[in-house]
Amino acid sequence: MAEVRKIHVPASVVDSIRDQFESPAAAADSGGTVEAMVRQLRIEQRAPEPTHHHHHHSHVQQDADQEAEKLKRRLLGNWRLVKRARFNAAKRLRKRHEAGQLTFAISGIYGFLVPLFLLQFDSYLTSFAATVFSFGAAVAGALSFTIAMQYQQKDFKGRAAQLDECALKINNLSRHLMATPIGRSEDLRPFIHHYDEILSRCENHDEIDFELARRSHQPKNMTDEELSQWKRERWLLGFQLYRQTYTICAVVWLLPFIIGFIIWWTLAPA
Repeated sequence: MAEVRKIHVPASVVDSIRDQFESPAAAADSGGTVEAMVRQLRIEQRAPEPTHHHHHHSHVQQDADQEAEKLKRRLLGNWRLVKRARFNAAKRLRKRHEAGQLTFAISGIYGFLVPLFLLQFDSYLTSFAATVFSFGAAVAGALSFTIAMQYQQKDFKGRAAQLDECALKINNLSRHLMATPIGRSEDLRPFIHHYDEILSRCENHDEIDFELARRSHQPKNMTDEELSQWKRERWLLGFQLYRQTYTICAVVWLLPFIIGFIIWWTLAPA
């Protein structure tokens, strides 16, 4: 409610007015008696609306804007990490697909070269040695068939394409959010809903993909010890990723030789 404030008129001013309006004519010309004029000078005035409520509302709005902006930056940071993790996952699956193709090729080389070798050097090999070579080639062929069935079921290439598409959609959504002014936290709900829809249509990345995304850029202002730790963690993650990708290749390449060597060592005639 507006505040009512009265104006105090000094006695000297009242006396001056009374002197000027002593005659009835002067009082009539002035629109009334001296007492009426004094009451007019002591009129109640409305004070302006208090501004503390307006300032309070302004501070509340400013705090809400800052909170919404803070939440927006947090979302953008999280989405940036998820986008990198999805790209890392797609890259990892593509490498596994390529490793599988290389494994099949090596197995095919075994299956082609071993019979050719036995045919060309049959007169130089004992029957036991020829049997060992043939068995090693059969092991390589069996491994190749098993791995081919497994890779076909897992569909690394198709899943990599889906993860790439998911990462691109997250990137587009992030750019849209960056270009959109956010005044309230409620304004972020459509973006969060769209983000959840994007994630629901795609498989999740692995933990190693997220850890690589976190360490994709070297932090600033690191001490020498922290930098060494950061580099060591990145190297360990890279080694773990390499081992997950190419272990199957090493098994197919080496296992026939290992089995052949064991057979030769244990069963070779004296």
